Amino acid sequence: MRISLIQAPQSAPHTQDDCFIPMGLLCLASSLKQENHHPHIIDLNLLFTKKKFPSNYFKRTAKEIMGSNPQVLGFSVMCLTLPTILLLAKECKKIDPKVPIILGGPEVTFDDVELLKAFVQIDIIVRGEGDVTTGEVLAALEKNESLAEILGITYRNNSRVSKNPDRPLIKDLNTLVFPDFSLIPHLKKYRAAEIEAGRGCPHQCTFCSNCRMWKRTFRIKSAERLAQEMKRIQEIYKEKEDFLVMIMHDHFLVSRKIVEGFFDLISNDNFQWICFSRLDALDGDIIKKLKKSGCRRIFIGIESGSPGMQRKIKKNLPLSKLPQILKLLTENGIQTSLSYIIGFPGEKTAQINQTLYSILQSKLYSFAPVIQVFPFLYLKGSELYVNAKSQFKQADLWQTDKLQTLTKLPEEVALINKYLHIFPTFYYKRESNYQFRFLEKICDLFVFLSESFPLTTLLLMKHLSMTPMQLGKKTIAVFDSSKAGWARIIKSKPYTNYYFPYVKTFIDGISSQLIKEVFMHEDLFFKTSFKQSQKAKKIRSVRLNSRPKLIKGVKIKEYAYDILGITDYLRGKKREHIPKSKCYVLYVPGEMMEAYSITPFLYQLLINSNGKQTINEIVNLFSVNSKKIKQDILNTFKSFQKQGIISCI
Repeated sequence: MRISLIQAPQSAPHTQDDCFIPMGLLCLASSLKQENHHPHIIDLNLLFTKKKFPSNYFKRTAKEIMGSNPQVLGFSVMCLTLPTILLLAKECKKIDPKVPIILGGPEVTFDDVELLKAFVQIDIIVRGEGDVTTGEVLAALEKNESLAEILGITYRNNSRVSKNPDRPLIKDLNTLVFPDFSLIPHLKKYRAAEIEAGRGCPHQCTFCSNCRMWKRTFRIKSAERLAQEMKRIQEIYKEKEDFLVMIMHDHFLVSRKIVEGFFDLISNDNFQWICFSRLDALDGDIIKKLKKSGCRRIFIGIESGSPGMQRKIKKNLPLSKLPQILKLLTENGIQTSLSYIIGFPGEKTAQINQTLYSILQSKLYSFAPVIQVFPFLYLKGSELYVNAKSQFKQADLWQTDKLQTLTKLPEEVALINKYLHIFPTFYYKRESNYQFRFLEKICDLFVFLSESFPLTTLLLMKHLSMTPMQLGKKTIAVFDSSKAGWARIIKSKPYTNYYFPYVKTFIDGISSQLIKEVFMHEDLFFKTSFKQSQKAKKIRSVRLNSRPKLIKGVKIKEYAYDILGITDYLRGKKREHIPKSKCYVLYVPGEMMEAYSITPFLYQLLINSNGKQTINEIVNLFSVNSKKIKQDILNTFKSFQKQGIISCI
């Protein structure tokens, strides 16, 4: 049968270069092709790549979909895409009511009966794994046979909704068909691909639906299979230098034996990839092996900085390990993304403060971590959702003025307003101490503060005896009363531009010189380009008659305090206060920006490197006559050039 498999749009605005290969649909399509069906993948992320969705988006897109002349339609559903998919399915049904529409994915697995009763445009829901089930459904539809014997589906049976028993999980994921990349239209347009490493997770986090989706079990592919999939992708994209491979599994390091076998198989192949794991699975040995095998980034879900909340949500991470692990990852050149959640049901302000402190303090051990902070949302199938579902009639919309729907079009907002139980992710329970909109602002603010001014923020709270939430409330109140307005801040990509004037005004009003200098240090640090510094196209020999000049982006600054000793002070180690003594800092851009402490003499050499004076003239400023000292200074300038600090004219 001809089946069109639809990948829903993930967000807008976006460009074609931002898109990932829809690997879930590709794997399903590859399996269906092996069974002699004719799958056609339509990635809606490649349509309408302008800044916003057009007002007639659903009708226009349905026309595009049905233009593929399908006999069956299949939609893959994630939590935020469900409203969009339901509206697209409705428009597709209007064009051809006879085409069966199948939905699959975690978002429709847990309320399958409710969905079929509420939305007549859906004909079949594939629950759980669809690899085998979808093929059996197509075979039955092709022969016009009953669906009654097909495990793992819920379907419309004339005027009734029928639910067949669950399908057992696939025992060996190595038996799955290899992805057939010839099924992806416009393959070269994608900038990233995923490898499904396994399914399920051995942990039981209460906010996550994964354990219930996969029946509280987990399976992972063999090291050999993972290496084969990696090599196939790399062969296709070997000429695309910035191509990303993401290994998809909530806890990739769950089986150390398998992943170490995988590392051994790919360590000499120069692959670059990213993955997800847990804090408690990382140590010095595994981090070195990650680096050697090509891992360049790892996502770690911390969720809460509160030990009490860690126990309550059954995450149970050893938070004390975080500083050590961040340091090791940074030393091995692996970028880290840390993910946090605030506003869990029953979470107290003190526990939110612990999380916000954890976010800021992560920067005391490495400036490298990328921080993500989200307000808590209910996920279908999670323990927290199951426990709260009966009380959802008391819920408030988490944003009554502007729902964060995918398209933000009126039809989608109206649909969510009408079906509270179908779309729990768009609602927030009234029991919280804080409105969802406020928590969103706190998340935005602390992402900015952690990325730009973590040390300043920690010092400021210490100086003013304020908690993170108290500082957040004060900051948000100022913005809410300003002419700029918060809406402009969160919509603008460089929303740092909106925060910065307020933060600067706040700092200018503080009497502490130390805080002002730390603020200046961080501002210089983050304004310096993180891109590789531009070295001279032709490296010239450095001689006494050469005219040295600081390379663009390199900055030097004199401070009254030991500004680089601030981290030890904030860690509570070694020092009770920051000594007031002159400090000279050199800022050097690169793949990772660096700040170095330099001696007063080196400081004088560099501030005179303006491209106008020769090295000999700079040396004469210090009344140096010794040939040996002159040679030492010349060698120092040669070293500066090698480090990308100066160029010579």
